[in-house]
Amino acid sequence: MSPLTRTAPAASPTPEPDAPPAWSFLKRTAFRFLFCYWLLYNCGGDGRATLPFPFSGLWVELGHAVSTWAAIHLFHLSGPVTEWRPTGSGDTALHYIYNLWILAAAGLAWLIWTALDRGRGNCYPILHRWLRVLLRYTLAMTMFYYGFAKVFPTQFRPPEPEILARPIGELSLHGMLWTFMGASMSYTILCGVAEVIAGALLISRRATPLGALISLGALGNIVALNFCYDTAVKLYSSNLFLMAAFLVLGDWRRLAGVLLFNRPAAAAPLQPLFQARWLRTSAAVTRWLFIGWMVVHASQRYQRYRSVAQPGRAAPVLYGIWEVERYARNGAEFAASTNSAPRWKTLKAGSFDVVYAVRTDGSTLRYAAEYGPKHVVLRDFDGGGKRLVLGYSQPSASQLVLRHMDENDVLEIQLRRVAVPTRLIEWRLHWVKQHGWE
Repeated sequence: MSPLTRTAPAASPTPEPDAPPAWSFLKRTAFRFLFCYWLLYNCGGDGRATLPFPFSGLWVELGHAVSTWAAIHLFHLSGPVTEWRPTGSGDTALHYIYNLWILAAAGLAWLIWTALDRGRGNCYPILHRWLRVLLRYTLAMTMFYYGFAKVFPTQFRPPEPEILARPIGELSLHGMLWTFMGASMSYTILCGVAEVIAGALLISRRATPLGALISLGALGNIVALNFCYDTAVKLYSSNLFLMAAFLVLGDWRRLAGVLLFNRPAAAAPLQPLFQARWLRTSAAVTRWLFIGWMVVHASQRYQRYRSVAQPGRAAPVLYGIWEVERYARNGAEFAASTNSAPRWKTLKAGSFDVVYAVRTDGSTLRYAAEYGPKHVVLRDFDGGGKRLVLGYSQPSASQLVLRHMDENDVLEIQLRRVAVPTRLIEWRLHWVKQHGWE
């Protein structure tokens, strides 16, 4: 060969997928518990059936009964805290006891499985793939649910007049979280976009590592906010975060090689879940049905946003905070004294067609409002749905007169609007800012 002749450099071989290594004893042991826990949790981990598994309803009823019994006899609780009822919180004592029940049930299932296991190592990779499918779609469904609630802002809304008028020192941590999220719709929408992207990536097996990483970041932020601002979904969001961590853990060697050690990673062996063609076709159809559900859910969220937020709609006539200046029945005025029967003192209304009437004795009445061209109908939430039809007129922008007439009485209420600071919700982005703290 001539010394001037150059040989082409040999092409570097493409790394082939490594054969899956045999599972160690510790890995099999840990997987058995995690498999049992996630399966039982997704049958009703937050006290309700989250996935349509067979017998999910019976499992939830059993969990309710066990957690109630444990609350009374093991933790010596009593009263309303031992009753399953809507409270708006996912962190009640019963929720924590219910989660302990799932951990205990998973531990019992793990003991039985360990006792019956006879080195059937070939079943673990298959079960692992199925568990990943379960967690992928559980997470995807959750990320879509909460993501679209932020993309079309219905979960967080701009602060209502009552919040704007309240001193910041009176807000709870939870109230502060809801206020700062609702004050910036752009930030809320960006958070929702990240969650929707994560959910979409989790549908694909090839994109699952990226979807799991984005989910881990998004859920990590949510868990931090829930703990740091004392929001009552700490338990639920922590379980979702651990689901995302489990999915990331399945690819940790490849991810660490690329992201930390600057070395190539072999392709992950994506073995089909089914061998039969008709089963693979059924799985593909199911995936597309799930995508169709996602589109329908997004459409429903948008319609709800349009109905609740109604962009461009004029504020309802009662919107704001109103002080009662005169409250008269048949011409006789009710004084704002403790000696007279309680009457309205302040009226507070927001954008959700809910009206709060604070009375002179400190009690509060809650109404659902229906607005007409010259009248408003108030339905009592807490008093059997009684209707109060009030005609209204506005002598000026800061004055409002409400009148109710029936066969025996004529009720007239004169109100004056209370000035509410709106700088928080009117503030806009400034590309150039001369002062950093304004």
